[in-house]
Amino acid sequence: MFSVKIGKLLEMTDTEKADYQEFAERFRAKGIGDIRTLAVIGAGADALKIAKILSGTNERVLFIDGDFTQSVFLGRYKLGKKLTGWTDVCQTQSDLSSQICVTSDPDIDLMFTGNTQTAWSNVVRDDLKRGLDALKDRYAWIVISSDEEGRSAQSADAAILAMKQPEYSEYNARSRVERLDREGVCVAGVILYE
Repeated sequence: MFSVKIGKLLEMTDTEKADYQEFAERFRAKGIGDIRTLAVIGAGADALKIAKILSGTNERVLFIDGDFTQSVFLGRYKLGKKLTGWTDVCQTQSDLSSQICVTSDPDIDLMFTGNTQTAWSNVVRDDLKRGLDALKDRYAWIVISSDEEGRSAQSADAAILAMKQPEYSEYNARSRVERLDREGVCVAGVILYE
């Protein structure tokens, strides 16, 4: 595809960086085993910052804009072109790796959503899962920014639910985790952000 500059999207305050590093250390300390694909639900573009922290050990990370309900990253880049992405590949049964873009960060590659008019289905979920499994040997981590409903997170090994601090309560977090669990999402934890 092409190269994408992501430097501004990776900018973090010292507090954000410390919080995300603490998350990564705790996540690794839990003995994550075979978890290689991690969905982040609810963080939007901040999910890219989590990908950056996970790549901090000089491990290659693929970041996927998995929120097919809106073109978060395409909208941010205002490229003015019709770009394809993982949803288009799922529709054509093509190789998912054909949609990978290199970025200005040598440890992070990126994949755009593509056609956001694609209707979510079990077929799309299964196609994404197959594509992710095929990419696992190329990357230490695959981080997916999932939609609020956790649909693309269904294809990941595990997920993190990100909640804004003002919206957090134990009841709200538990309710969302239970709902995601019913949808087939394995929620490994909850993080709070500003």
